[in-house]
Amino acid sequence: MWNPTDLRDPKLTRRDFFALSAKSAAVGLAALTAGDSAYSAAREKAKPLNLKVTDLKSWIVNHSEGKNYVFCKVYTNQGIVGVGEGSVTSKAMTMKAAIDEHQRYLVDKDPTDIEMHWQAMYRWPRWRGGPILNSAISAVEIALWDILGQATGQPIYKLLGGKARDKVLMYVHPGGGGRPKAHAEAWLKAKEQGWTAGKGGFITTDGDQIEPVKYV
Repeated sequence: MWNPTDLRDPKLTRRDFFALSAKSAAVGLAALTAGDSAYSAAREKAKPLNLKVTDLKSWIVNHSEGKNYVFCKVYTNQGIVGVGEGSVTSKAMTMKAAIDEHQRYLVDKDPTDIEMHWQAMYRWPRWRGGPILNSAISAVEIALWDILGQATGQPIYKLLGGKARDKVLMYVHPGGGGRPKAHAEAWLKAKEQGWTAGKGGFITTDGDQIEPVKYV
């Protein structure tokens, strides 16, 4: 029998070739069968989630200076509750109504069929698109992902393919009103608080804006 590791014997007969091929195929099949058995065992241990949506509710939270946020909760038959958010400035009541429109569609459906529900909420209605309707769908979708994450014990970013970075740079909007000196003081305070990035109107032809920027 030819030994493939023996460099002194490079000859390989036809019989040796077929014998070696048969052994290789057997080894590969055994590994494949073992892997398939492991997958089968995992499938048998996996339990169906059997989740059903029982209700959807939304509410408005006042932040400050007339700014409101709109949140929603999607409830399930197993006590898992998903939370979503979809806010559009100055349209809180309209946003709430748009979110509530999806309640009758979602009840009694599996909340983990997220893609199907997105398609249904976006494509099936005759009228679609725009900031209000799209943000309402986004709020519901976020809540559905929240439910799936809780049911599987995984953070949502894992379910979406894993993280792309270890940290995210945050920025602050110091504000300060229209007075240049107050504007500069607000930015200085933000720096003292540890902020390393800020948002402001630095590109403008408005004289009222240019003066505060000079002070900063």
